[in-house]
Amino acid sequence: MHSSAIFTSLVAIASIAAASPTRRDTYYAVSVNVITSPGLDPNKVSEPAPIAINQLTAINCDSTGTGCASSELILDPSIAINVDINTVECRAYKDAAGVEPGSLPFNVSTPAELSTNLGSISSILCYIVETD
Repeated sequence: MHSSAIFTSLVAIASIAAASPTRRDTYYAVSVNVITSPGLDPNKVSEPAPIAINQLTAINCDSTGTGCASSELILDPSIAINVDINTVECRAYKDAAGVEPGSLPFNVSTPAELSTNLGSISSILCYIVETD
């Protein structure tokens, strides 16, 4: 009885893996423009950040490795590698471990507005969401 439950679980996991739209040997990524100038500055300074899908990515705008001061995060609609940009959602975190939220979820239609001054972020996680 116990072994049949394990077998059923393995079959279910295999079915989910087979239905998954991603493959392990394929790179899936997007680019997030990290606006490093204050939100009210009309001359926005943007630092592109490549973000792998389903992988917490550290963000560093300088050599200190302590994160990035940013006013806004914008998902670049022109850069999506092996994903439909319209199915991607991201979230920034204040810490490198991805524990302390630094933004609301954002996508290609809705940027993350962090502050009219500069807020600090240290990592970003992007992932695929269901579309209507």
